[in-house]
Amino acid sequence: MSRVRMNSSRISNIFRQKVRRWLLLWTVAAYILLCLSLFVLYVGPSFLGGNNLRVGADSDTYLNIAGVLHDYNVDFDSVPLVMLFSAGGNYLGPVLIARAIPSLAGIACFNLALFLIGMWIADTLPGVKTGWFFVAMVLNPLTTPSLLTLNKEVLAFFSIMLFIRYISDVDRSRLLLFAVLLISVMARWEQAMVTVIFLVLECRWSPLRGRHWKTLILITSGITLLYPLLINSNVVGSDVLLGMVSAAEGNVLPVLNNIQAHYGFALIVIPRMLINMWGRVLSPSLFVTEYLNSDFADIQNSFAIPFHCVAMFVVSIVALFRKKLDIRKQSIYWMAIYLLLSAATPFFQPRYQYPVYVILCLEICGFVSPLSDSRVRATSGIRPIQHELSPQKS
Repeated sequence: MSRVRMNSSRISNIFRQKVRRWLLLWTVAAYILLCLSLFVLYVGPSFLGGNNLRVGADSDTYLNIAGVLHDYNVDFDSVPLVMLFSAGGNYLGPVLIARAIPSLAGIACFNLALFLIGMWIADTLPGVKTGWFFVAMVLNPLTTPSLLTLNKEVLAFFSIMLFIRYISDVDRSRLLLFAVLLISVMARWEQAMVTVIFLVLECRWSPLRGRHWKTLILITSGITLLYPLLINSNVVGSDVLLGMVSAAEGNVLPVLNNIQAHYGFALIVIPRMLINMWGRVLSPSLFVTEYLNSDFADIQNSFAIPFHCVAMFVVSIVALFRKKLDIRKQSIYWMAIYLLLSAATPFFQPRYQYPVYVILCLEICGFVSPLSDSRVRATSGIRPIQHELSPQKS
């Protein structure tokens, strides 16, 4: 009798899993159809003068440089290579995509394809509840505009998903690592730099392997000492930093930049991180001010960016209360390095924190990140990367 009950319970569980799987597939399909409808009705016409909406952040710039749009009569061959890849701005990835796919609809379909592949990768990760991860990603107002326009956020999302897949594999593929670094560079060179720093710190020969808190303290100390020297010297690129400092908006950022320029980065690093992640939430009056003075045509600044900060705040708090922010985890360690280095930049740009949002969503949706064991040294034959026991996917 007990065996019959066990078999019926197993059949019931399999049935529920299949129902949930089909519901997820139909939900994703409905979302893709919604995205395509929004593109046809609003996004496509916004680039062709059919309405006054601004859906993409820097899409017009990329499209004009690539020659897909011709408002500024920009010749791709006349654009210096340094403009496509420099400390001041990285246009390389979006421009190359637009050159390869010189069609607004084609670019949107390409972005949606990357998003679907990213969802498939999430489904292969240990412990991740794919349905909840999909919902968390879609509820971020930055996601849908990014999928329908030429931008860096889609590349940042795809590269971080590949990176998470890479660190989750026991036998790490060099080809996958190459893809991670290539797409990261196409998104933002800073993201690729963080990945390289992470890999160097966690390699088997690194004396800092597994010593995450010590490493973060050393990085903070290094930035505290080096940043004022870069600002006040003739080092190449210091003019870019000074330009960013002078362009800082609001009342708080100039004060923080001034403290940072006088060897005070260690004192303001936590506020800088929180501002980068939650900026608009920390200044709720900005919501009222912007909405009173907005005609809502600028989708990015009136809706996507402010409520991206809200979404980031929510997933951060959920991750905190669920005790997901364990610095021993490879994913959280990468995120901490990324937040620390981005806090050193003297400006506020919430879109740069989109990879952090993706990692937090994976964590709260059950991802079992590999751990670094600081007790295992490079001289031993034991691999220091290990996984916790992961629950079965629902």
